Amino acid sequence: MKCGLLPLPICDTFEAVCVRLTTAEGPILLVNVYRRGSTRPSAAFYDELASVLETLVVHSCPVPVVIDGDFNILLVAPSVKSLQQLLHLCEQELRIGPRFNFQY
Repeated sequence: MKCGLLPLPICDTFEAVCVRLTTAEGPILLVNVYRRGSTRPSAAFYDELASVLETLVVHSCPVPVVIDGDFNILLVAPSVKSLQQLLHLCEQELRIGPRFNFQY
């Protein structure tokens, strides 16, 4: 197995690291995100996340990408709109359908 860091854009609203693993089954990108605090995400957060996702698209085709972490976005009201924005951004940037597996 080989492992290497993939550089991501510098972000002010969250921390992220991306590792490219190469296994016998093929490569995979693992991305871990941490957003501080539990306040509603700002527009800058979504802009920066879009930039990170765009970077992943460039480096990932056709490599599977796993994004995990602590986004600190509540899954209940009043943050449901924030969660919907996050899901929409992932669908739009990564061009995937609504295939999300939330574990908390």
